[in-house]
Amino acid sequence: MNIYADKIRIILLVFLVSCCFYSLQAQSSNHSGKVAQKKGSSTLAAKKAALKKASLLQQRYSHIDSYALAAPAEVCINIKLLTSYLSLAPPCITREEKLRSIYTWLTHNIKFDWYMWAYENKLGYGAVPDSARNFVQWNLFKIRMNDKKYKNSSTINSILDSRKATDKGISKLFIAMCYEAGLKGLEITGYKKDNLWQKGDMIYRTNHKWNAVYLGKRWNFIDIVNRYWILDQKEMKKNMIPSEPMWQMTKKPISMNGFINNREEYFSENYSYIDTIKSIQKMNPQKKKIARAKMINRFNPDNYSEIAYAYLEVSKEMFFLCKSPTMGMKKAQSGFDLAAKNFKIAATYLKGIKSSELKPVAKNTMNRNKAFNKDKAGEFKVKLKELDALKKEGPPESTLEDDLAMVNEEYSEKLSILETELAEKKQEAGDLKAMQKLVEISYTRRIDSVKKAQKEAIKAAQEKDKMRGSSFNDILKAKKDSISKAGDDEDDRFNRVKKITKKKLKNDLKVNTKDTFYAKNMAKKAKKEAKKMKGSIKKREKEIKENQKKQAAKDKEAAKKAAADQKALDAKIKAKQKEEGK
Repeated sequence: MNIYADKIRIILLVFLVSCCFYSLQAQSSNHSGKVAQKKGSSTLAAKKAALKKASLLQQRYSHIDSYALAAPAEVCINIKLLTSYLSLAPPCITREEKLRSIYTWLTHNIKFDWYMWAYENKLGYGAVPDSARNFVQWNLFKIRMNDKKYKNSSTINSILDSRKATDKGISKLFIAMCYEAGLKGLEITGYKKDNLWQKGDMIYRTNHKWNAVYLGKRWNFIDIVNRYWILDQKEMKKNMIPSEPMWQMTKKPISMNGFINNREEYFSENYSYIDTIKSIQKMNPQKKKIARAKMINRFNPDNYSEIAYAYLEVSKEMFFLCKSPTMGMKKAQSGFDLAAKNFKIAATYLKGIKSSELKPVAKNTMNRNKAFNKDKAGEFKVKLKELDALKKEGPPESTLEDDLAMVNEEYSEKLSILETELAEKKQEAGDLKAMQKLVEISYTRRIDSVKKAQKEAIKAAQEKDKMRGSSFNDILKAKKDSISKAGDDEDDRFNRVKKITKKKLKNDLKVNTKDTFYAKNMAKKAKKEAKKMKGSIKKREKEIKENQKKQAAKDKEAAKKAAADQKALDAKIKAKQKEEGK
């Protein structure tokens, strides 16, 4: 019994010591915690604020989100039925709640169509992200995607059926649903910083469509594709900017230079966007197109594409309008002259696209791809060196002696305790031989069991020591395979980017060359038509003059004849009067 009492005393002593230790540790941790708290207070505060915002947002819109996501299948076949359900009051009482309902349904039900995106941008299968790839589906998509199918696939009903669209289709569907729900919305075309973008990179072409909705006496941006809600205005303005400053809908619109360099640099510090919108709305379609294209070019002088194609389209319309037989000759001549000038302007801007945008962008993409690949290759070399060093170092040293010593120490202690307990139990049994025999049988089994476990532990330690070499080789092989796979994946990515970049440049240059040639050729045609019309006008004028001369001569001859006839008549009257007088 004395041994048990000693054990209890030892346990209590250890408990008291540990309590003292933990209390001291808590005091020291409180002191160090205060220092750490000062250092990381801003980070923690930001995290807490973000979590609080997410929690409040979830609470604020939870009933609307639940309602929108529970939309039955029978209302999702038609835009009017669907919007009527999503904007039903209750639960959607306010305009914000109606908007949230539409936003939630779209973000959860309409996926981004990567195949359509690749098709519209004339890119191959390699441009489609790995998560959205399926070679069979891609080939089937290409087979059925002729012009008619493409036109049909971009309609609102087809988007509802397929539940897929690009940013163009999604923004169009969103506007249609806003209209049905009685919300004032519009489409915004602009620039978005993509994953390859780096600070200071110029964005040459508009590359994204999103929306703006009028709520509470101000406009709010919404992006269904990237899941930006009305509370994410700051984040959106960092990553997106409209191509026309008026759609920033502020008196101090940020400049393109400020946008790409992430700084507050203004396009104008006193800009009347309302007056600008009103003045553009009053223009006729052709003037509006040119005026907006000029504004886009003024806002981003490196974007020649919008202004080039605006001039090209307006020139085409003007040229074919002047060809109409109902058009007056003088109006047609001035129209052909203007069309020729506009075709020349379009050709100049189109030519600028090739040198200032297409080739530099392709070159920049290729150089970045090479640099990234080089960095990755450097990382793989370092890993391979580490692997070689590990090979030279060889498998870890044997720990068998230490392992056996630990096993023997552990089980010797267990056996010692059992033997001590056996002696005590025998002593307690006294002269009762039967009791002593029972105690001995019981403890003999326990001792044998411990000895068996000891043998198994020794055997396991010996097996572990034998496996040292093979497990080390397995580790080496796994590391080598991992490095090799990562290298192959990087090579695949590098070649894919290279191939896509070359293909896109080739396609873009082909289209650009074709359009430039067309614009130049049409400028000549328009000039020729104007010259022809001028000749026709001169000929017509000459004919009119000749006809006028002939008519004048005829009139003179008729006047002479009339005078002669009148003279003869007068003579006859006089003669008659004389005869009557006699």
